[in-house]
Amino acid sequence: MIWFVHALILAIGLTCQSTVAPFVEVLGVRPDWLLLGVVFLALHAPAKETILAAWIVGLAADLMTLEQFGLLGLSYAVAAFLVLEVREYLFRYRALAQFGVTASVALFVQCMWALYVAIRYGSHDGLTHAVLVRALPASLYTGLWAIPAHRVLLWIGRPLGLVRSRGISRGGVTVGRRYV
Repeated sequence: MIWFVHALILAIGLTCQSTVAPFVEVLGVRPDWLLLGVVFLALHAPAKETILAAWIVGLAADLMTLEQFGLLGLSYAVAAFLVLEVREYLFRYRALAQFGVTASVALFVQCMWALYVAIRYGSHDGLTHAVLVRALPASLYTGLWAIPAHRVLLWIGRPLGLVRSRGISRGGVTVGRRYV
């Protein structure tokens, strides 16, 4: 059942990335909805499948570009690993946490992409310019879209068993929570 949810999130992300993103573009900046799905899975899905699912989502993102195959797959898998490392320390249902984690991870992926472009094509603008002008605004915009996107994905994920219900702890035993 969990892979069905991963496939559903991938389908939603690919559809939004290819059809809706051009309409919500602001000053040449588009949100990365595939990365939003990766961050959501890393915050809520079982840890065993999350990195593999993030890698698959990244490979799907690679298929949408004409660049080196595997770069986004690796970047998304590393991003999922980083979120998995800090998710137990976050209030993952809070909008500020969703924004912060998504913007940080998006900045990481955007910087990896800028580094790749600078190395591959010898960018004459410079890496600092690419990060400040392209990566930072795209990361912040993706982070802003994380707040409503996480609400929708939580709404979809709860009935499908992906998201933990908020339980009450009684004497060291958590009631109403599915451990992942």
